Amino acid sequence: MGIQTFDTANVYSNGLSKVILGKVIKQLNLPRDEIVIMTKVYFNVGHRVDEIMFRRGGYPNEHGLSRKHIFDSIKHSLEEPYAPRAIFGHS
Repeated sequence: MGIQTFDTANVYSNGLSKVILGKVIKQLNLPRDEIVIMTKVYFNVGHRVDEIMFRRGGYPNEHGLSRKHIFDSIKHSLEEPYAPRAIFGHS
């Protein structure tokens, strides 16, 4: 048995948590069909923390639950090294 479910988000370690998880999966040759990877979307990634947290407006399509941000986040997740076999979204 062991750990089979991993929770990530685009803001954990400013996006690096997904990269690290992908490397671990590859390095340990984990059977992809036996693990579950979850992710979330809301905040933007790649900007300074003070800008993200305190700036009003400015990044209307790079954070929140705008259609563009949701689809961009899904597209980015599908490009990850551990690309999911399926995506399920809910709010």
